[in-house]
Amino acid sequence: MTCERALRGLLIAAVAACGGSSDAPGPAPIRFLHTFGPEETEVFNATMAERGIAVDSSLVPFARGQQVIGEILRAGANCPDVIRIDATWLPGLVAEKLLQPVPAELAQLDWLPEAKALAASADGLAALPMTVDGLIVIRDEAAPAPASAAIVDLVAANRAARHPGRPHPLGLRVDGYWLVPWLRADG
Repeated sequence: MTCERALRGLLIAAVAACGGSSDAPGPAPIRFLHTFGPEETEVFNATMAERGIAVDSSLVPFARGQQVIGEILRAGANCPDVIRIDATWLPGLVAEKLLQPVPAELAQLDWLPEAKALAASADGLAALPMTVDGLIVIRDEAAPAPASAAIVDLVAANRAARHPGRPHPLGLRVDGYWLVPWLRADG
């Protein structure tokens, strides 16, 4: 499955579970706050239009996302229905009890135990994974590549390439984004 298809599938499920449709009179559009880049925003907007899901989306720059989202939730007024957050922001939001549980039909899906543990709150899951992308290994071309994608080979390659002039020959990056819901009735 391509990243774009995976993004579309989970966003459709999460946003559709919160309600809203442009086909019939009913609830106001789903209020969605995100930190997407331009390409992701385009995919999201096109997907919602294709599916006829009424969404009022707002962008907050990623660099200010944690601060702005925390301020919105602490104020408790005009909270969005769904927010896309970085995984590192989730434990603090859960600890402050700023999140409502995710819709039951999504919470009951087969999530990884690690995802459940990160998003656990007293009331159930406080968020759903949107993406938890794989590790990206950043390697100096002068350093030998790991023998395989296994962690033991990655660690071995790092140790073998380390010397005083290059104390960190390999770098890692992992991305994880979550969708957090609120109930309209709670503001």
